[in-house]
Amino acid sequence: MSARLTPLALATIAMCLAGCPQPPSPAHTTLHELAAALRRGDAPAAYALMSSRYRERVPLEELARTMREQPEEIAATADALEHPLAIEEEARAHLATGEDVVLERGDEGWRVVTEVADYYARGTPRETIRSFVRAIEHRRYDVVLALLPAGERERLDEASLRAQWEGPAREEVERLVSALRQGLEASPIEQTGDRAVMPYGDRFRVVLVRESGAWCIEDPE
Repeated sequence: MSARLTPLALATIAMCLAGCPQPPSPAHTTLHELAAALRRGDAPAAYALMSSRYRERVPLEELARTMREQPEEIAATADALEHPLAIEEEARAHLATGEDVVLERGDEGWRVVTEVADYYARGTPRETIRSFVRAIEHRRYDVVLALLPAGERERLDEASLRAQWEGPAREEVERLVSALRQGLEASPIEQTGDRAVMPYGDRFRVVLVRESGAWCIEDPE
């Protein structure tokens, strides 16, 4: 015989769900711990709560110096961390193609944020290099042209690219594509304003420029 809840028990559960304090989320707990570390001036503890990407970019000594030299700003940051207006959960899926797909959880559950349908995206330098590699692999020379700066597009056409890249320069192009694909997985990209550079291979680099809000391959070497 299954147990049945009395009306009093049901009312008690409903009141608890509505008014009883809920355990903090892991994200809120991390923010609380970071705020506490900042307030007590514990740079190593604060640093340990930062992402690996942040730690690759900022050494511990720099964070410690900032905490010493900007106590008022650090205190204000700690106060803000303690009272976030909202916390949105995010997940990142690493694909075999070298791409990252970002997902975000809201009231309707997990939803994909990344523009996965934009196969030849140009929103960032890394996306543009990946699109360049894809366009060559699929022999989409119209896309290759679109990824070049306006000045380059004026003196080239699909037919000339096809004749050169599928003819005497094919092996060189294949080596370029292979090296760029490897570089996409590990090489950093340095961006300054509307220019960006990604080193790859032993001594090469690909240079990009931004025109009309979209990134272009200026020099793949």
